[in-house]
Amino acid sequence: MNVTGCLGRLTRSLRVHLYRRRPPDGGDAMPPIKAELVQLSELLRDSPVPVYLTGGVSFALQSGRFDRYHHDFDLVVRTNDILALNDYLKKKGHFICHRLLSTHISARYDLMLIRAASRKQLIEGREPLRIVRRQRCPLSISRSRLDYIDVFRMQEAADLVHFPGDRITAPREEFYPIREIRVDTGAAICCPNVHYMMRVTMFRDRQAVAEYLSRRPDWP
Repeated sequence: MNVTGCLGRLTRSLRVHLYRRRPPDGGDAMPPIKAELVQLSELLRDSPVPVYLTGGVSFALQSGRFDRYHHDFDLVVRTNDILALNDYLKKKGHFICHRLLSTHISARYDLMLIRAASRKQLIEGREPLRIVRRQRCPLSISRSRLDYIDVFRMQEAADLVHFPGDRITAPREEFYPIREIRVDTGAAICCPNVHYMMRVTMFRDRQAVAEYLSRRPDWP
């Protein structure tokens, strides 16, 4: 294929995404989180592979402490399962992509250039992945937490779980057991043990988790 053809294919595969930041005044940039948790549970209800909700929303859901603003959802899927998950999501109007670049353009938006992840990137890549709602227009805007979801790959070996993108390794007992939690009328959402989150240096709720676990030494 000539250079013009290659550039044409590349251009057609690129998407521009405006990621809505939290307003400077501290207001809520997204719809109510519990309503969107119901929508997330419905999106994943028939997934052929296990998908786990992690991060701050997972801790809030398990502890019942929705006491801060949560801007997005974080999901975990086994690396061996990510191709099956991507095929399933395509049928649901979403796809897994990787971010080529990101820049801050205003107090309300970040501009991101994204592209659908290849099979090799899904399985072997270390770069962060996102689940994006498919839209006809090459320019999309986050109007919901379901428009742009972080997804992390997990590998299991012997008694360990490993997250290659974050270079985090933890004992299996810090990630398991999985808790199934139902939000209102939605399907059950699978949440991992919060202990492993203490190993994530960028996790905003580490102090809250530590305090919670100190009061609940037998948890979960």
